[in-house]
Amino acid sequence: MFSAFISSFSDDHILCGTASNRSSGEIVDNIRRVMWVLSELVRSQSLGGFSTLKPPFKVFGYGHCYGHLFGKDCDLYFNDASTKLQTCLPAASDRVYLDGCFHRYDTHSFYRKTLVDDAVVQPWQ
Repeated sequence: MFSAFISSFSDDHILCGTASNRSSGEIVDNIRRVMWVLSELVRSQSLGGFSTLKPPFKVFGYGHCYGHLFGKDCDLYFNDASTKLQTCLPAASDRVYLDGCFHRYDTHSFYRKTLVDDAVVQPWQ
Protein backbone atom coordinates (compact mmCIF):
# COMPACT_ATOMS: atom_id res chain seq x y z
CA MET A 1 0.00 0.00 0.00
CA PHE A 2 1.27 3.46 -0.86
CA SER A 3 1.15 6.48 1.39
CA ALA A 4 -0.21 9.77 0.18
CA PHE A 5 3.30 11.13 -0.34
CA ILE A 6 3.64 12.10 -3.97
CA SER A 7 6.39 14.51 -4.81
CA SER A 8 6.19 16.37 -8.08
CA PHE A 9 9.10 18.01 -9.88
CA SER A 10 7.84 19.04 -13.35
CA ASP A 11 6.74 15.66 -14.71
CA ASP A 12 8.56 13.66 -12.04
CA HIS A 13 6.55 11.63 -9.53
CA ILE A 14 7.65 9.68 -6.49
CA LEU A 15 5.29 7.25 -4.78
CA CYS A 16 6.59 6.05 -1.43
CA GLY A 17 5.13 2.96 0.18
CA THR A 18 4.44 2.57 3.84
CA ALA A 19 7.33 2.20 6.24
CA SER A 20 8.74 -1.27 6.58
CA ASN A 21 8.09 -3.15 9.80
CA ARG A 22 11.50 -4.77 9.40
CA SER A 23 14.82 -3.51 10.63
CA SER A 24 15.50 -0.40 8.56
CA GLY A 25 19.18 -1.31 8.21
CA GLU A 26 18.38 -4.72 6.72
CA ILE A 27 15.83 -3.45 4.23
CA VAL A 28 17.99 -0.50 3.17
CA ASP A 29 20.98 -2.80 2.54
CA ASN A 30 18.91 -5.08 0.31
CA ILE A 31 17.27 -2.17 -1.52
CA ARG A 32 20.64 -0.56 -2.22
CA ARG A 33 21.99 -3.87 -3.53
CA VAL A 34 19.03 -4.17 -5.90
CA MET A 35 19.45 -0.53 -7.02
CA TRP A 36 23.16 -1.05 -7.72
CA VAL A 37 22.56 -4.11 -9.90
CA LEU A 38 19.70 -2.34 -11.69
CA SER A 39 21.92 0.63 -12.48
CA GLU A 40 24.39 -1.74 -14.18
CA LEU A 41 21.61 -3.44 -16.16
CA VAL A 42 20.02 -0.17 -17.22
CA ARG A 43 23.42 1.24 -18.20
CA SER A 44 24.07 -1.71 -20.52
CA GLN A 45 20.56 -2.59 -21.74
CA SER A 46 18.29 0.41 -20.95
CA LEU A 47 16.17 -1.84 -18.73
CA GLY A 48 16.43 -4.61 -16.20
CA GLY A 49 14.89 -6.49 -13.33
CA PHE A 50 16.70 -7.90 -10.31
CA SER A 51 15.74 -9.49 -7.00
CA THR A 52 17.60 -10.34 -3.85
CA LEU A 53 16.30 -13.20 -1.75
CA LYS A 54 18.70 -12.51 1.10
CA PRO A 55 16.98 -13.23 4.43
CA PRO A 56 15.01 -12.09 6.27
CA PHE A 57 13.05 -10.72 3.30
CA LYS A 58 13.07 -10.30 -0.46
CA VAL A 59 13.43 -7.12 -2.50
CA PHE A 60 12.38 -6.93 -6.15
CA GLY A 61 13.43 -4.13 -8.47
CA TYR A 62 12.86 -2.91 -12.01
CA GLY A 63 14.30 -0.06 -14.02
CA HIS A 64 13.57 1.12 -17.55
CA CYS A 65 14.64 4.05 -19.71
CA TYR A 66 12.01 5.10 -22.23
CA GLY A 67 12.67 4.63 -25.93
CA HIS A 68 14.03 8.12 -26.57
CA LEU A 69 16.92 7.71 -24.08
CA PHE A 70 20.05 5.69 -24.72
CA GLY A 71 23.55 5.42 -23.32
CA LYS A 72 24.74 8.29 -21.18
CA ASP A 73 21.35 10.08 -21.25
CA CYS A 74 19.65 6.95 -19.93
CA ASP A 75 22.33 6.57 -17.28
CA LEU A 76 21.86 10.19 -16.11
CA TYR A 77 18.08 9.86 -15.85
CA PHE A 78 18.31 6.53 -14.05
CA ASN A 79 20.84 7.89 -11.56
CA ASP A 80 18.48 10.82 -10.91
CA ALA A 81 15.62 8.36 -10.34
CA SER A 82 17.79 6.35 -7.93
CA THR A 83 18.61 9.48 -5.96
CA LYS A 84 14.94 10.46 -5.73
CA LEU A 85 13.99 6.90 -4.81
CA GLN A 86 16.24 7.05 -1.74
CA THR A 87 14.05 9.80 -0.25
CA CYS A 88 11.53 7.05 0.56
CA LEU A 89 13.91 4.76 2.45
CA PRO A 90 13.23 2.73 4.57
CA ALA A 91 9.80 2.31 2.93
CA ALA A 92 9.02 -1.25 1.83
CA SER A 93 8.21 -0.03 -1.69
CA ASP A 94 8.74 2.93 -3.99
CA ARG A 95 8.13 4.05 -7.54
CA VAL A 96 9.79 6.92 -9.37
CA TYR A 97 8.41 8.18 -12.67
CA LEU A 98 10.61 10.63 -14.59
CA ASP A 99 10.30 12.09 -18.07
CA GLY A 100 12.91 9.59 -19.23
CA CYS A 101 12.66 6.53 -17.03
CA PHE A 102 10.83 4.44 -14.45
CA HIS A 103 12.36 2.86 -11.33
CA ARG A 104 10.63 0.64 -8.80
CA TYR A 105 11.38 -1.62 -5.86
CA ASP A 106 9.10 -3.58 -3.56
CA THR A 107 9.26 -6.36 -0.98
CA HIS A 108 6.85 -8.50 -3.02
CA SER A 109 7.13 -9.62 -6.62
CA PHE A 110 5.34 -7.34 -9.06
CA TYR A 111 6.95 -8.63 -12.25
CA ARG A 112 3.81 -10.22 -13.65
CA LYS A 113 1.44 -7.49 -12.46
CA THR A 114 0.28 -4.37 -14.20
CA LEU A 115 -0.23 -0.95 -12.73
CA VAL A 116 -3.94 -1.74 -12.89
CA ASP A 117 -3.38 -4.76 -10.59
CA ASP A 118 -1.56 -2.59 -8.09
CA ALA A 119 -4.28 0.07 -8.15
CA VAL A 120 -6.84 -2.61 -7.23
CA VAL A 121 -8.95 -1.84 -10.28
CA GLN A 122 -11.05 -4.86 -11.13
CA PRO A 123 -10.99 -6.06 -14.74
CA TRP A 124 -14.20 -6.25 -16.72
CA GLN A 125 -15.99 -9.50 -16.01
